[in-house]
Amino acid sequence: MKCIFKFITAAALMLALNALLVLPALSADANVTAANATRAADIKKAVSVSSDPAMLVKAFKREFSFLDTQKRALQARKVELDRQQKRKKAAHDRILNNLENSLLELDREIDRTNQNLSEVEGQLEKDDENSQLVEVTINQAKETLKGYGIKISDFRDGERLDDQQTLELIFEKTTDLLGRLSSINKEEGAFFLADGSQVSGSIIRVGRIASYGINDKSSGCLIPAGEGYLKLWNPQDTEPVIQTASALSNNSALPSTIGIFLYDNPDKAVQPPKQRNIKDVLRAGGIVGHIIIALGFLAAVMVLVRFVRLAVAARRNEAVKSGVTALVKENKVDEAVEFCQSKSGVMARVLAPVLEIIDYGRTALEYVITESLLREGSKLDLFKNAINAVAMVSPLLGLLGTVAGIIKTFEVIVEFGTGNPKMMAGGISEALVTTELGLIVAIPIYIVATLLSGWADRIKGDIEEATLKVINLYHQGNGNDE
Repeated sequence: MKCIFKFITAAALMLALNALLVLPALSADANVTAANATRAADIKKAVSVSSDPAMLVKAFKREFSFLDTQKRALQARKVELDRQQKRKKAAHDRILNNLENSLLELDREIDRTNQNLSEVEGQLEKDDENSQLVEVTINQAKETLKGYGIKISDFRDGERLDDQQTLELIFEKTTDLLGRLSSINKEEGAFFLADGSQVSGSIIRVGRIASYGINDKSSGCLIPAGEGYLKLWNPQDTEPVIQTASALSNNSALPSTIGIFLYDNPDKAVQPPKQRNIKDVLRAGGIVGHIIIALGFLAAVMVLVRFVRLAVAARRNEAVKSGVTALVKENKVDEAVEFCQSKSGVMARVLAPVLEIIDYGRTALEYVITESLLREGSKLDLFKNAINAVAMVSPLLGLLGTVAGIIKTFEVIVEFGTGNPKMMAGGISEALVTTELGLIVAIPIYIVATLLSGWADRIKGDIEEATLKVINLYHQGNGNDE
């Protein structure tokens, strides 16, 4: 019984302590009243003054019921707060999604605006370029028409013309000019004959691109002679030219073959084509061209020297071969040695040491032959490598000149533009002429070098063959086959 009493007392104390701990926490809620604090005080008092177990059990049950009610109320409150929190979170999420969508839409709008701005800037640049192009075209047209005595004014009736009106005026004036230039006019005037004498006659002008002169002495095409003068042009076939001039003069039908000389500027003298000589080619090739020609002359000298040496060696070898062979057949080795020493030439210098040790055996003779051929063979190959080097380097120098000429041409284009082809002719000529010179030098030198190398190899083979023949004749004459 005492144990039960102690247990109930302990339980009551625990409930009282829980009440003391829970009730202050709930006091912050708006639904907790001041009665809860009073009840907790009463429970504490009952526990402290009462020692009746029945009353303690009753107080415990009453307090348990009260705490259970509070628990359910708190759980319901928690569920409500969770529901409210979810509703607030859902509302905030919707607001956040709307803001994100608005931000994405603003980004897309900014991208579209930037794209439109770029297109507008590009269009402005194109308009500016077109405006500059129109301005340049108008200025060029004014300068061109000015050469024909036509002046284009920027004003009409006191008002300044815009670009479109100026272009319309230029097209109108140009159309009238083309009509006048494309017409055939006949007038009386003076022109020069081929011998330089000046005569008077009829001049038929085909616009500003061709002219014909008719005179009792001679007729034919006229070409500009400078400063507004014209001179007679004498082609190889004058018959079509004379027929064309006569037809134009009489307003009759043109012949099937029209003889005409076209020019682009009647005020600029037409120069006959100049025949290029070696000096002009060298001048066009520049420094690289001179180097290639110098190497070509050097290679030619070396080829000539080598050719003479090989020719002399071949002729001397034949004489030495026949003389030594005859002496060895008669077993006159000492006389053969003296004969070789008295002669000059590659074969004599190879056979002399061989004949001196001809009794030493074939192994020793082979060593001597090999040594002699190596020593004398280098003399037969004189200038061989140098000639081959020139044949190999000449095309490379031509390529170098080509690159240099192209660079020079681009420099002229960058500085002066492409309006004057004659200014670019120097670089183009250097680019082409150097390649031509390199091939002209390399091809024949390579062919000659190959032929000379083959000739030298044949001479070496003849020397080796003659040496072996002499050795075989000697041993056969002495009955020794070693």
